[in-house]
Amino acid sequence: MKTRPFSPSSSDDSFSEGSVDISDIPPPSQRANKKKRLASPESQDEYGETELVGKILDGLSKPHNCKSVPPEVLYHERGSHLFDKICYSSDDYYLASSEMDILVEKARFITARLKENSVIFELNAGSIPKTKIILDAIEKCSIQVTYYALVMDQYELDYLVSRLDRYTYIKIQGVLGSFEDGTAWINKHYMIKNIQKTFLWLGSAIGNLKHKEAILSLHRLQSMCMEPGDFIVIGFDKRNDPSKIRLAYNDTKCLVKEFILNGLDNVNSILGKPNMLNRKFFAYNSRYQTQNGYHVAHYCALREMKINQTIDHKKYSIHIKKNELIHIIHSYKYSTEEIDHLLRLTNLDMVDHWLDSKNLFRVVVAEIRPFNFKHKISEIQRGLPTTQEWNELWTLWDLVTQTMIDSRTMIYKSPIVLRHPFIFYLGHISAFIDTLFSIYKIDEGLGYIGQTEPSSYSNIFEWDTDHSEITSFSNNWPLLSSVLVYQTNVRKRLMSFVAFWESGRIFTQKSLLYKSRERKRHARIIWMCFEHAAMQIETILYMLTQSSSTLPPKGISIPSWKLAMEDKQCFPKFIPLSNARVIKILGGLISLGHIDAERWDLDMKYNNDEFGWDNERPLRQVHVNTFFIESRPITNGEYFIYMKEKSIAKPPASWIVENGFVFTRTVFGRCPIEFAQYWPVQVTYMEAVGYAQFRGCRLPTEPELMKFRQTINAEMKEKNQIKSSNIGFHNWTPTDVNNNDVYIMGDNWEWTNTVFDTHTGFEHSLIRPGYSSNFFDGNHYVALGGSWATHPRIAERRSFRQFYQCERTHAFVGFRLCHDTKPTNKAQIQ
Repeated sequence: MKTRPFSPSSSDDSFSEGSVDISDIPPPSQRANKKKRLASPESQDEYGETELVGKILDGLSKPHNCKSVPPEVLYHERGSHLFDKICYSSDDYYLASSEMDILVEKARFITARLKENSVIFELNAGSIPKTKIILDAIEKCSIQVTYYALVMDQYELDYLVSRLDRYTYIKIQGVLGSFEDGTAWINKHYMIKNIQKTFLWLGSAIGNLKHKEAILSLHRLQSMCMEPGDFIVIGFDKRNDPSKIRLAYNDTKCLVKEFILNGLDNVNSILGKPNMLNRKFFAYNSRYQTQNGYHVAHYCALREMKINQTIDHKKYSIHIKKNELIHIIHSYKYSTEEIDHLLRLTNLDMVDHWLDSKNLFRVVVAEIRPFNFKHKISEIQRGLPTTQEWNELWTLWDLVTQTMIDSRTMIYKSPIVLRHPFIFYLGHISAFIDTLFSIYKIDEGLGYIGQTEPSSYSNIFEWDTDHSEITSFSNNWPLLSSVLVYQTNVRKRLMSFVAFWESGRIFTQKSLLYKSRERKRHARIIWMCFEHAAMQIETILYMLTQSSSTLPPKGISIPSWKLAMEDKQCFPKFIPLSNARVIKILGGLISLGHIDAERWDLDMKYNNDEFGWDNERPLRQVHVNTFFIESRPITNGEYFIYMKEKSIAKPPASWIVENGFVFTRTVFGRCPIEFAQYWPVQVTYMEAVGYAQFRGCRLPTEPELMKFRQTINAEMKEKNQIKSSNIGFHNWTPTDVNNNDVYIMGDNWEWTNTVFDTHTGFEHSLIRPGYSSNFFDGNHYVALGGSWATHPRIAERRSFRQFYQCERTHAFVGFRLCHDTKPTNKAQIQ
């Protein structure tokens, strides 16, 4: 996929000199048969040389040092074969060999995700050896698929298809055209066909795009061509040692130099002017911008040139000055954080990623999921959730409750003592919403009066609990079908009001119901309904991890460890992490809570724009002394060693110990601890305290953990040392932590040593009395952050406080250690 390049400034200059033996490169006429291979009669070469001529001349007509030549000319005819020589004959150009190293080891995991009769589209196809690795793995597994190569050059398409057309189970096809042509063709022929699609975008081709172009291209592909269950495999060059990168583009055999200069020959051929841009008058200029991560290639003019050209009655006057740089192509090198950011911006989720044996290149597998939550609190509306947010939440709710819970065997059961059966939670959120709408007459102006029928459901499903005792359970729960109808009707009621609110008509409504102060109260109630529903999903999920009957989430890919555990040779060695880095946090004031009060809803003097639960209010400051805190949470591997050394027989509820083997519970079933050894462990408060005492440490207080997060965000965010937060279903399990990055939140909530209790200025909720105060019993402790199953609206609001009983098992809560004094190992101090 080639796009028009740009010419960024640079300070790293180098000129490549030397010669290259090109005697064994065949001319175009010998490379392939000219038989036209198109995906269908409608697939045409819409990106012809006429358009390319215009791009060349337009680029050369730009002002001084802003000129460019489209990189498509590099791969024209002989250029593609030259590029193959660079990839597979140069020891210096590590990108291709590193990517092949990965594919040789991991192609079977790509194959394992393919369905019978699925289709594979390779974007910017052309590297036969890499393509063959994947296709050979598919053929070995006898999976029937159709492979499409998307290529812009007819010769390349013929050559590629002729070399690959020899499989029994794989049908080889070609699509001739640009990226835009290909995505439009795929959208027309393969969307909404219930056919799995896998896209290959290899060779770090995405690095040839500007950041904005990469985002737009990937978003176009995702929105036009991908559906839940589809995958994309992308190759990314890493931010490697600058000398390594410079050598790759200034190789000792001068292959890259010849490849670039050959582009000038192709320009002359395309324009029909043999000596228009004579390569004798240009040098290859290679630059790597270390700070920005860009390698940029230019033609440097060795003499002044003036060219006049007329194409289609359009006159071009080209003036190239001596030493002027003409941009031809660039290659961006991605950090892990930049890859994650790119995927999030394009609504893709990472399924897996692999590094080569020398840690130079990364291949990422990503998917599109049935829902996608917005991240970053500044990017989402603080007040009333939008219709889109509600729809995303309901999609997740239905995915969890209707595809993961077996309605025949699980719906009237609970896998956890002191918790209601699943049927309760299906009705509870609807009853909660319906009750508040009825009490506060929120939608009376839309014709809704009283409760949704059957009105008795509000009593049956109203009571949720976190108390240590549940006195009675009903053995006469309503039929599932009836509860689902009730759920649909309540949702319709809610969404009608949200849509009405968003339409703007509410601001011209004559009814007294919609005076401004009452709108504020109604907005708070809708916000409460949203966050309560989001929290209930997390509750249901930690219940589901305790059941052996849980079904995997539909439309969410199987995690890589699930595929790897089928082969004992793929099991990693059990090597727990060494103790985490210890970070010194200077004492000082820290702000807790936020500015909000329910009584302000009915007072027009106040105009706060962010809601919170009663225990988050008011905004207050507390002082903390200097303390030392570890950079990450305690992992499963570390906790396993602790249990072994202390001879503790009872494992955490998040584990299963069977016949001497240890597994971690997940929604995908049991995960061997070898694969989960670097995941943050999930334990009760008392289990966390026991481990901390074993290490001679303690748990941080709520103000300390808040101070740590604030300090790290302020001081280390720009250094790319903060681990990306695994919240909002970015992954459906915890993920590995390490001793290099600093971990702020995500994967699990984190216990604090702060008892959940009243505080100065606390006012209990008038809308949900007892939301907090019912649990001021001395047995509940504050947890901060958020888990992989926490909605971003909750996890990214710094004032949100979760609370659990100190003996509460099953919840997604972990911990990190805090030190009152400087550790004896000074090397640990940051």
